[in-house]
Amino acid sequence: GNNGSYNTDESIEWLRIVSVDPEDQPWDLPLKVGGKAKILVGLHAYTGNNGDPSQDYADFYYSSDVDEPTWELIGTKRLLVGEVDNAGFGDFESVSFDITEGTQSMRAIRVDFRYQGGPSEDACTGGRWADTDDLVFFVAPSVPSAV
Repeated sequence: GNNGSYNTDESIEWLRIVSVDPEDQPWDLPLKVGGKAKILVGLHAYTGNNGDPSQDYADFYYSSDVDEPTWELIGTKRLLVGEVDNAGFGDFESVSFDITEGTQSMRAIRVDFRYQGGPSEDACTGGRWADTDDLVFFVAPSVPSAV
C-alpha cells in the first residue's frame, strides 16, 4: 500500500503455482485443464504487535481469463503467531483448486495481502498496508484417459 515500508509492513516476496496430486501434495506434472493446483506465496507480515501477525490476511484468487479476469476467491489465510519468523517472513499456500475450462491456454492467479478488513470485490484491496501480485501461467489441454 501507499503507507507501507519494505521489511516492516505487509509485502508479497514471491508467488508460485504448482500442480497437486490426488492427496493434495505438490508434484512435477504439468498444470492442465481439469487438474488441481495450489498457490504458494512468500509473505512479509507486520509483526509490530509483539510479533503477532494475526491482523494480516492473504486472499487467494484464480481466473481462467487473463485478458478480462473475473477473479474467483479460492480462500483466505489469516496469519497466526508462530507462522512467521522473527523478521516477519513466512511461506504459505492456498487450498487446492480446480483448473477450469477457458477460452485461452493462459490462466492467472492473484494474492492480495492486506492488513485487517475483508476480501475486496475487485480482488485488490488497495489499502494503506496492502500488496497485490498476479502471475500468468500456461495450462495444457485436458488429456482424455486411456481406454
